[in-house]
Amino acid sequence: HLSIRIVGEGGATSELAAAAASDELGLRGVPAGEAPLLAPGRSLVTIESTAVVLSTLKPAEDGDGLIVRLANPGPDEVPATVSFGVPTAGAESVRLDETPDGGAVTLDDDGRRLRLAVGAHGLRSVRLRMR
Repeated sequence: HLSIRIVGEGGATSELAAAAASDELGLRGVPAGEAPLLAPGRSLVTIESTAVVLSTLKPAEDGDGLIVRLANPGPDEVPATVSFGVPTAGAESVRLDETPDGGAVTLDDDGRRLRLAVGAHGLRSVRLRMR
């Protein structure tokens, strides 16, 4: 589990955060092993919103899929799009205890793009089932 958020004075994004976002600092997590899971330069997860942050990416407690958790520190609900470097087979909104909560999530047909809303000062968790 890794979470990094760099913010400057008054909540404005700092130059350091901009450098991290543009890969200038080389902040990357890479699945490792004998056979690479992803091509060089391909991200496993990309958050396509500056209003939310990736709080968690971990195996589900019961071993069935991955849990993606997004946090919205802001005062308004925001739409979020999460792109994946590998195709997924399904997505389901879950509570912190990883049981279904019936929340709305949309997974594009190719299984690589998840769309959801994250409430003001909120946290959303989604279980991804892998192909």
